[in-house]
Amino acid sequence: MYKLAANSHDSLKWMGQMLSTKWYDQVTILLQEASVLVNQMISSSIYVTVLADTEVRGAQLVALAQILLFP
Repeated sequence: MYKLAANSHDSLKWMGQMLSTKWYDQVTILLQEASVLVNQMISSSIYVTVLADTEVRGAQLVALAQILLFP
């Protein structure tokens, strides 16, 4: 279990550890890829099928594309 930081030193340490994972870079890439997918779906009338045994990334892209297409 994770616990909340008790003081500012703990908060800074936690924030540093979180930022070192570069999660924001991954989110940025995922959003860019979803945007490209949506633009291609709109302009080319393509369809995307994601199988149940595919990687998590595919499911993330399709979910984000759905949100972008139908907010």
